[in-house]
Amino acid sequence: MRIAGALAALLLALAAPAARSLSDALEDLRSPDPEARARGRAALAADAEGSLLLRALAAPEGMVREAAASVVAADPARATGPVRAALRGILRDRGADGAARGAALRALGAAKDAGSSPEIRAALKDLPREAALALAAIGDPGALADLRAARDQRAGEAPAEVGFALAALGDPSGEELLVERLGGGDPVASTAALHLLRRLTGRDLGPSVTPWKEALRLRRLAEA
Repeated sequence: MRIAGALAALLLALAAPAARSLSDALEDLRSPDPEARARGRAALAADAEGSLLLRALAAPEGMVREAAASVVAADPARATGPVRAALRGILRDRGADGAARGAALRALGAAKDAGSSPEIRAALKDLPREAALALAAIGDPGALADLRAARDQRAGEAPAEVGFALAALGDPSGEELLVERLGGGDPVASTAALHLLRRLTGRDLGPSVTPWKEALRLRRLAEA
């Protein structure tokens, strides 16, 4: 009996530091101190078992959920079934922190989680950039109707990322949208469009619209 009691005490003693380290890491992630948050992120990255990652994804604080989702985006191999379910839960929570939902979209896209497509499509309404890139990464042609709707609802203000996703999934109107944004008056949108045109084609034709129009025309002819 005494042996069993001693063994139980030993197991509790061994478990206590682990519990404390999980708690400490979560506190670090909640901290306003950049150094503490960096420690928390390092703990997330080192969490091979995944228990800290799951607890962080379920935390009430947006900054903690964002940090956890960003770790998965950087290392999609961490996207186990429970982790994917937690990321989808963040997306479904419209009251969640926007940065956390954006990180969840990047993580699900990086993991190419086709099962999350319904949640990602729904996120096009309020996070069109991140959602469009996630759909393009997953390669879901069933999302084309949702992407076209997202484009049409914003008329001349649809982000370049929506154009990229349309083009990547086979709709050439996305190329036209990218060229429009490249030649528009918004320097941020122009820069995004240039980056995405390079990503789409594997070429770098510079910031001028004319060479891109010709290159995309020839690209469509070659694919016809």
